[in-house]
Amino acid sequence: MNRLITLSFPEFKRLLTIVLFNFLLAQNGLAALNIAQTPLFLVPSALPIVMLNMPKDHQLYFKAFDDYSDLDGDGSPETTYKHSFDYYGYFDSYKCYDYVNDRFEPTTISINKYCSGQWSGNFLNWASMTRIDSIRKMLYGGLRSSDSTGETELERSYLPNDAHSFAKFYQGSDLAELTPFTESGGITLCNTTFSNGIFSQDVTDPPLMRVAKGNYSLWSANERWQ
Repeated sequence: MNRLITLSFPEFKRLLTIVLFNFLLAQNGLAALNIAQTPLFLVPSALPIVMLNMPKDHQLYFKAFDDYSDLDGDGSPETTYKHSFDYYGYFDSYKCYDYVNDRFEPTTISINKYCSGQWSGNFLNWASMTRIDSIRKMLYGGLRSSDSTGETELERSYLPNDAHSFAKFYQGSDLAELTPFTESGGITLCNTTFSNGIFSQDVTDPPLMRVAKGNYSLWSANERWQ
């Protein structure tokens, strides 16, 4: 038995629109309609190439390489310096450095990252870099404390002497090939900001790295002042 279906004018209009739309798709294909993907009243502009979305909190100022992450994906955490891994930072992993004129200056190139009696750039990256330093180098080459036509000097981030300061202990048999030291008991590299012998959070002096004989890895274990 046939039924008579009654449509209101709005319903009839909506049904007619759907029928016409399907007809156009069948005749011309979807690509031929060239439907706008943005509102027509917007002025076209250049498409963004890179968009960065980063947090801006104090954890960016922690040490870049902790003692519990698996950096090379071998299933074991790196609890200390690992020579086979290239550490990222202001220093060139394949250069040797001397500490002169209150700064580290590159001297020679090393094909295996070892530097007899000198500082290995790879070791210095592990020992001294913070997370914000890695980001700064990646984005614009690093924080410049001085920049001229003939010379550019990079400076590590300011380290308040609270829980952001950190210590790195190393006791490997290759210590003399990574640093100027030959201590059998290892050395600890303590990183903070130090001003005129007084620890303070209101200083602008460059950060300091001091080397201590022996294991002082818990030096930075305090919640507040180090």
